[in-house]
Amino acid sequence: MERTVSLQELIRTAGVSQDFNRQPCLPAPTGFSFTATEEDHNEARTILLNRRAKNPEHKDVLKRIFRSSKDKKESLDAPPFSQEELDQALSAVLRGPTTNPGLTQAFIGLGANVNFIETPEKKRRLSNQVNSTLRRRSTVLQQAATLRRPTCVSLLAASGADQKTLDEGLKAALASNDQECIQELLRHGADLNKFPNALADAVRSNDQNDVRTLLRAPKALQPKTISSCLPAAVQQMSEPIVSLLIAYGADPNFDSCRALNMAIGKQLYQLAVALVAGSIPLTHVTLQKLLDTTMRLPTCEAQLRYLQLLLCCGLHPNSIGLSDLLICRTRKNDTAGVLMMISHGVSTAMNEAECLRLAISNSNWRLADAILQTPLSPQQVTAALATLRKDVPHQDRLHILQSLVQKGANGPALEYWLTRAVEEGDTSLMVLLLSAGAPVASDDKSPLFAAVARKDARSLQMLLNTQPSSEILARAFPLLRKDYTVSERFETSHMLLKHGAHGPEVDQALTDAVADTSPTRDPALITELVRHGASVDHNNGEVLQLAVSQLDVSLLRLLCNSKPTASSASSALALAFDSEGNRHTRTLEIVNLLLTQGVDENIASQALRIAIAGGPENIDIIQQLITANIKLLSPAFEHTIAIEDAKRKVPILSALLKMGVGQENLDRVTAAESHSVVVNNDTSSTRMLVEKGATLEASSITI
Repeated sequence: MERTVSLQELIRTAGVSQDFNRQPCLPAPTGFSFTATEEDHNEARTILLNRRAKNPEHKDVLKRIFRSSKDKKESLDAPPFSQEELDQALSAVLRGPTTNPGLTQAFIGLGANVNFIETPEKKRRLSNQVNSTLRRRSTVLQQAATLRRPTCVSLLAASGADQKTLDEGLKAALASNDQECIQELLRHGADLNKFPNALADAVRSNDQNDVRTLLRAPKALQPKTISSCLPAAVQQMSEPIVSLLIAYGADPNFDSCRALNMAIGKQLYQLAVALVAGSIPLTHVTLQKLLDTTMRLPTCEAQLRYLQLLLCCGLHPNSIGLSDLLICRTRKNDTAGVLMMISHGVSTAMNEAECLRLAISNSNWRLADAILQTPLSPQQVTAALATLRKDVPHQDRLHILQSLVQKGANGPALEYWLTRAVEEGDTSLMVLLLSAGAPVASDDKSPLFAAVARKDARSLQMLLNTQPSSEILARAFPLLRKDYTVSERFETSHMLLKHGAHGPEVDQALTDAVADTSPTRDPALITELVRHGASVDHNNGEVLQLAVSQLDVSLLRLLCNSKPTASSASSALALAFDSEGNRHTRTLEIVNLLLTQGVDENIASQALRIAIAGGPENIDIIQQLITANIKLLSPAFEHTIAIEDAKRKVPILSALLKMGVGQENLDRVTAAESHSVVVNNDTSSTRMLVEKGATLEASSITI
């Protein structure tokens, strides 16, 4: 089975870094290594006093005009300063061209409030608004962030800034894009979730450090906020930022997997890999949506590349379209693509394992081997076997046939290749196919017949060991008539007969062997055929007739040992005489042999007629025929009466009368004979019949 490539291997191969581990949150703020100096405090007081002195609203006009210098000095030196004064003074300091952090700390020490500023009582009295606000929000932290004063931001945030103040400060820092200020505010607890676009803006800036800073906020961003930034990272084609977002929990399934769909649609492979490299798996819905996008890619190479990624991410191998794609790529001989799909479990069984048939017809043995290791039915494998090209090289042929057979291939195609193996003397292939149960003789081009035709005794023996039926073995005998020597024919016949050959072809082989009167006649073959049951009754006992015609008593005796039927034996009786009914030295012996098998009166009557026509010298044979079947007595009388020569007739008639004849038959014969008397003017036969008891009235002749 092909090895399945894992997602981790794809990640490594694509060069996607997985070093973007989730880092700890930004460290909590620490105490400052410096404190405001006495000089800073004096400067802060001076600034406040100067601002108070210049403030026209500090006292009414008449008092300011008529007070003494001593009162003025006491007034200027009289703290505490109001929150309003501190806030305004600090704001002015922050807006200055340079800022001394110690001075900021001095203001904080004097009571500057970073959150709320109480409205002075005088202003409240002078206010015409009924519901005038008693206090307002300080903006010093926002100003520090806007003016990019990170140290001041840190000092102010640490001075007790509440959540709203911190968040407003963060908003200002984000607007000014000052990373130091942003980091300080995040460390002090500003909530980045209040500004969900901040991370997306950082992603669009393609600044990895900015993105990392935001992701490390102690008040962590919500997962949906991080996930929503993935499309922007893809648009920027920034694989490091994608990996960073994924490391911090971005979900590639978010927003209908928009980012991943975009990466695949634009064929941004490295980004697609980075998107799936995290711990959040792709959902079934996501995978199906991405499969649709993948299948729409313009090239098969791209389709397969992203399909492999989806399969590694959990796409079900039985998803719609995958088996069709597998068949398509097999047709194109795309070995790598097909092997990839098979390794991930894409089914090869579609269209009755069409991919296997294609692989075999393309002689792509690597693909065929891989497909054959998948679940296939014997019927599917058998259908694929039929597509194996006939010009396949020897070694490839043996290999693929072995694989097909092990998977259950069977049927006529196996017989074809077994025949080829026999014709080519390929013993290894023969052993393989025979062990698989390949048919050895289902048609005229079968392996068995090929072995017989090639005189290949070794192959024939291997085929015979499969115990083919007797009828199939018999069908090989006609092949022995041509191009076989006597010894070859005998040996092959012996092999076939020993394994049970039996049937009309074997019977005909016996007939052919007996009919052969040439010098190459093989008595041993005849004996072998008879001994193994070749029928002597074949073709109406033709072999018996041949033996009788050849006057071969020993052969006839051998044949009769096989117990021919009475009709077969009777058919040969007539051949014991010549056409005139004359006998020879072996006639009686032959007749006796045949009669022992029984007599068919209808068939034997011809032999009886011939014997009677031969004259008195055949009386012994005539008597034996009638003795064998008494029903022949009546036709014997008829044939005898028909003889015109009285000298030949009377002896036979006399012999027949001695064998006993019924009155009815006697009268009928006498009537027939009386007509002959008129013609021949010879009453000797009639007189003999009358003496035997024939009724005179039955005859029209007066004796």
